[in-house]
Amino acid sequence: MSKTVEIKQEGAESMVGLEIERKFLLREYPRGIEQFPFSKVRQGYVVSGNGFPTVRVRRELTSERKTRWYETIKSNKRDSGIVRDEVTIPITQGQFEALWEMTEGRRVYKRRYFVPLEHFTGEESPYIAHLDIYTGRLKGLLTAEIEFLTLLAARIFIPPQAFGSDVTRTGQYSNSRLAVNGMPAGSPLFFP
Repeated sequence: MSKTVEIKQEGAESMVGLEIERKFLLREYPRGIEQFPFSKVRQGYVVSGNGFPTVRVRRELTSERKTRWYETIKSNKRDSGIVRDEVTIPITQGQFEALWEMTEGRRVYKRRYFVPLEHFTGEESPYIAHLDIYTGRLKGLLTAEIEFLTLLAARIFIPPQAFGSDVTRTGQYSNSRLAVNGMPAGSPLFFP
């Protein structure tokens, strides 16, 4: 639900816009999520941190068995860590593989479910939770991200009971930091 503008260039559609997002740890392993669409994600960071924009490559294998590759550039966060500029560009498998080699030691693997928020609340909601179940060295970590169209909507959002700590502002649970630093000490871990 990020505010984006589509740009067509040489037959590819890119997404340019603002990412307005909050991220939460989960209190427990959510039941019934297997019924929802998902993507198996592997992403690596070409550039991350130290005041520079983040440059990420991602491969998604969807539950419909479609594979997509992207390069994403994200500006540094502002407005208490909730907002940043984002440009996502579709790339070829060959381009992904060439860039993937440059991400050694800065990678994240996860299964991302797209779960309507009403699954957690029982009430109608316009939001979709991006529920990430991490694998590899981050196995057992569960997070949920919610994207918003406005900063006001993000600020007034009240998370459901199933969501635990709001880790948006800490930064230690950003995917780029998880890729570089691994699991933060004291993280709650869950296994299905």
